[in-house]
Amino acid sequence: MYRAAILLLAAALSAGAASPEHSAAPERFEIGYDSAIVSERGPITTCVLFHDSQVHKFVPPANMRLMVEGLQKKIVFTGTDLDTTVTIQLLDEKLAATSAAQLNRIRQQVRERYPQGRIVEEGECYTSDGKGCSFDVDYEVENIFRRARVCFVPIRDRSETVMFTLATSAATFTAGHLTFMTMVGSFETRPPK
Repeated sequence: MYRAAILLLAAALSAGAASPEHSAAPERFEIGYDSAIVSERGPITTCVLFHDSQVHKFVPPANMRLMVEGLQKKIVFTGTDLDTTVTIQLLDEKLAATSAAQLNRIRQQVRERYPQGRIVEEGECYTSDGKGCSFDVDYEVENIFRRARVCFVPIRDRSETVMFTLATSAATFTAGHLTFMTMVGSFETRPPK
């Protein structure tokens, strides 16, 4: 059984909604938590993202600070050492690697996000809802070598894509990658109740 403990963080929406460039009513973008007992693991906490008319659930990365950027439809988790960030962002276009042309388009978006970076690996990734594509990018910030994994997974029956990003030092990428992919794999979209 789920015990809902909903924590609404809509302040970011209401703060930006009054500005002229955001004169339309803002979309709903709120985060909460659920608790569940899984027989194999015991109690777990899941994040619940309420966006527009959809409900997205996922297992959050442990021991990370949460920040919601509602106007950008983005959730950012930051590690206690400030070295690692995990981001979930909802994009207003469907980016599915269903053809070589589509994959090149997604690859170009990664290059635009990391103009000084180098894509070192490409692969597939999976959420509870379906398959997407992933890119590992090596880049440098202030003489520190960093690595990012960027995953794009289209939301079924919607013209949107979820972009997941892990950014960390190259030395801690392997450890962070396992937690990150667990979060990506747990992500699911449900219609509202």
